[in-house]
Amino acid sequence: TLSAAPSSDSDFAGWSGACTHTGPCVITTNSNKTVVATFNLPNTVTRKIKLDPEGLPSKIISGSLQLIHPVNGSLIKEFSFTTNASGEHEFSHPIPGHKLKLKVHVKSFLNRVLNDIDLNKDIPYVFPKLLAGDLNEDNFVNSLDFSILNTHWFANEPLADLNKDGIVNSLDFSLLNKNWLAAG
Repeated sequence: TLSAAPSSDSDFAGWSGACTHTGPCVITTNSNKTVVATFNLPNTVTRKIKLDPEGLPSKIISGSLQLIHPVNGSLIKEFSFTTNASGEHEFSHPIPGHKLKLKVHVKSFLNRVLNDIDLNKDIPYVFPKLLAGDLNEDNFVNSLDFSILNTHWFANEPLADLNKDGIVNSLDFSLLNKNWLAAG
């Protein structure tokens, strides 16, 4: 008995030769037989993500977008991105035969995840507001982040300058405090 196991970025199209269907292929080996499994790569599509970073005067930010298998959690593909002034970025990827998780990571913000994403749908994938304050990138806003902010008080430190106004001050503390104990 033969069974087809497509990779995460392909679909099983069917058998040919001694088997001619899409289910398991059962053959009796009393003579030479040929069986061919055909797999199709899905069409590549261009899709848009939309991000809304908290506390910034501009929605132009850079980070990474991960496409994650929803069952086993394996990373399928990772893209670097920079959004436009509307907080949007387009990416291209083959349409997999299953839904995905989309995860964004932007320094100093909590990670955001969208579940059950079907890339067959040509819609913008809008993430929840990106919450500021995760300075140590552990995906949790807590005293470790406060310690980093405090270390750079009244300095021009881009990592701790949450609102990107050129100085770490009470405005940045306010953003961190607003998201105190939040997790991504």
